Amino acid sequence: MRYGSPPNPMDQFRDLIRRGGIPVTNALLIANVVTFFALFLGGLPAAGFIQNFLAFDTDLFLHRPWTLFTYPLVATGFLNLLIGGFFLWLSGGSLERSWGSPRFARMFFALSAVFALFMSLGAHVLHMGNYPLDGFNLPLTGLIVAFCALNPEQTLMLYFVPVRARYLIYIVALFTWITYGKFLGLFACGGILVTYLYMTYFNTYGGRGYTVRGRDPKILHLNPKQNTARKVSLDGSAPRSPLDIAGRWRDYQEKKRLEQLLKNSGFTDKNDWLDDDPKRRR
Repeated sequence: MRYGSPPNPMDQFRDLIRRGGIPVTNALLIANVVTFFALFLGGLPAAGFIQNFLAFDTDLFLHRPWTLFTYPLVATGFLNLLIGGFFLWLSGGSLERSWGSPRFARMFFALSAVFALFMSLGAHVLHMGNYPLDGFNLPLTGLIVAFCALNPEQTLMLYFVPVRARYLIYIVALFTWITYGKFLGLFACGGILVTYLYMTYFNTYGGRGYTVRGRDPKILHLNPKQNTARKVSLDGSAPRSPLDIAGRWRDYQEKKRLEQLLKNSGFTDKNDWLDDDPKRRR
């Protein structure tokens, strides 16, 4: 592109996808916005294509197996898109930065297939007939459970209420069970159980500083080839998730306390704060 020339629309779209270092999460959100407006306007050829070839159907998925992976791209409603999109941006973005985009994409679409198969099994066992499935709510539930399984001691804010991540798993499971009913909801929770067991005992998606059994103290450093702007705790020992508002607030309070201690220590010369390396002194 020449200097001073107008920006190319494709370049702007690529920049939008790659913004924040979470291209897969951004692509999922954009796809849901596009399908929402296509279905909302109605009468468009794209609307029929979305309903017939992207949404999951328990009776037809053997003839359209790709719908196991495409139904999260179909928006289910404005509130689901707004609220679910916000949580997808938070939890999905955090996991994508930790795992990397390829691993995050594989995990997301694997969760989509697992939840769809459980829902299909439940619909056939309960003789519910045709049960359509769309939206990213179920895969998002799996992502939240995966995040909580990786960070069980992390304190998260659930509507301004601090909740330990290990207990948030039970809250998510209860919410899913109530949403899909007392019988079909049990099958939906089957996907949550599989996600939790996999992340706890067979995890290969731990990201930086994690092993199958937990955090490895030997690799608690930032990988320079990955996103080095990731927030960490004040002492640098643990990554800070965007969801960990309580932890960030404690870091802020601790930082203010240390600053006050330094102010009261009596040191006023800037050189007193430098180390003994003469190259660092002016």
